[in-house]
Amino acid sequence: MPIRETFWNIPHWAEIAQYLLGFLTIIIFGYGVIRRIRRWLKGKPERRLDKIGSRIWSVIVQAIGQVRTLRDIFPGIMHFTIFWGMIALFIGTILATVDWDVTHLIFNVQFLKGWVYVVYELILDIFGLLLIVGLGMAIYRRYVIKPDRLANMPGDGFKRDDLYVLVMLVLIGITGYLVEGLRIAVAQPDWAIWSPVGSAIAAGFVSLGDPSNQVLHFGLWIIHILVAFVALASIPFSKFWHLLAAPTNIFFRSLEPAGKMNPPTSEEEPGAREWTDFTWKQLLDFESCTRCGRCQDVCPAYASGFSLSPRDVMIKLDSHIWEPSNGSDMHGDVIAADELWACTSCGACVNICPVFIDQLGSIIDMRRYLVLMEGQMPNELITLNKNLENNFNPWGVGWSERNDWMRRRAVNPRILSEEEDPAFDVLLWIGCAGSFDDRYQRVVASVCRLLDRAGVSYG
Repeated sequence: MPIRETFWNIPHWAEIAQYLLGFLTIIIFGYGVIRRIRRWLKGKPERRLDKIGSRIWSVIVQAIGQVRTLRDIFPGIMHFTIFWGMIALFIGTILATVDWDVTHLIFNVQFLKGWVYVVYELILDIFGLLLIVGLGMAIYRRYVIKPDRLANMPGDGFKRDDLYVLVMLVLIGITGYLVEGLRIAVAQPDWAIWSPVGSAIAAGFVSLGDPSNQVLHFGLWIIHILVAFVALASIPFSKFWHLLAAPTNIFFRSLEPAGKMNPPTSEEEPGAREWTDFTWKQLLDFESCTRCGRCQDVCPAYASGFSLSPRDVMIKLDSHIWEPSNGSDMHGDVIAADELWACTSCGACVNICPVFIDQLGSIIDMRRYLVLMEGQMPNELITLNKNLENNFNPWGVGWSERNDWMRRRAVNPRILSEEEDPAFDVLLWIGCAGSFDDRYQRVVASVCRLLDRAGVSYG
């Protein structure tokens, strides 16, 4: 009968060593996670536990379904195959652990046997192949295509971190297939056809015979176990962290209408002077960034040659959180004022981010501090504010000329004063642009003529 033999060809001492190594892995992993959470808690409070149903649905659609990630076809498919390949292998490992260490050990019953086991093997073979294909796409994209948005990251360690993740995943996938193929080559079970990739690999090892295949199997099993445990232990300390941070960030994402700004967290000291002035959710934003560069691709300031890259802002703030002891100030040393003021506040970065990072909210908080606490702003903004204060419009045109456009454009709407009640049905609000900008005046005059032709009562 087909059955899962978890420790086939593995000596008893190696079984014990695996459990000890697994326990050590859990300790290191737990320490890393606690270290991250303690860092979040140093941020200011923010309420993000409303609308639980909508938040869970966001995780299902965006983290599990990868809907926003798949907007970008090639990297979307690449990430989708890697993600689901790893998820399937992780679930398969959990099932194998429960089958052997729980039901078998306690109840002397295994559920991974018969047709359940062969289907289990087939599914893991298929998803393991998807993982290898996705990793091949990732390597080709990063080291052959070399898109601009993956280049020129601030700091030296990111290329090594990205390479580490790819190497570890490739080793996990390949050694897993080799271990399976060698087991099939030695045992040659009748159900081997249900493990198509493993059977194909086994065909290349049959000629070696025993005991060579068994020795090779045990050696590769050790490598596979060591790589897997090292990868698990390193999750909180490497780019692997986004596997947990991204779904968490999606769950806690803003459910407010797009473009709505959060109020200052403090009336006494509005804005963010240092990293502890950000909220815990903003700190989670920094750690959730996968450095994919999609925000940079759609940023109009970056496209226009300004120094701003939303991706780099997130990267530098995240690095600053973990290295505050170097004495650098967040304003100036880490993030330059030119970067902050280059932002047009369009929100394109927020709209495209696959893990729902709010880059704009953090930029606005840093600008709030510069303006409200330091009185620092670009000369253009100083002029704008003076014009608004003196003449109630950005252009600085005299207030008395506000309605002159109507005479020039030959329109005669009813003007509503503050004292009188409206004697019409529709109020047409002209605003500064319609009153002072020559191009927009033509638009407003056309709207007035359309309302006249339609017989609309307006003022």
